[in-house]
Amino acid sequence: MSNINFNDLMKMLSQMDKKELEENMAKATKILNSKDPNAFFKQMNNNKQD
Repeated sequence: MSNINFNDLMKMLSQMDKKELEENMAKATKILNSKDPNAFFKQMNNNKQD
């Protein structure tokens, strides 16, 4: 997994509207709360291919 540039992440977040940000945060929370690490990495890899 590549490192995330914090400045790029903040720029991306600042460009989202409130609804989009809330939806993405809900998705991230669901993924991070996954009990199965393999499912987490599978989900991350699937998102990169979109």
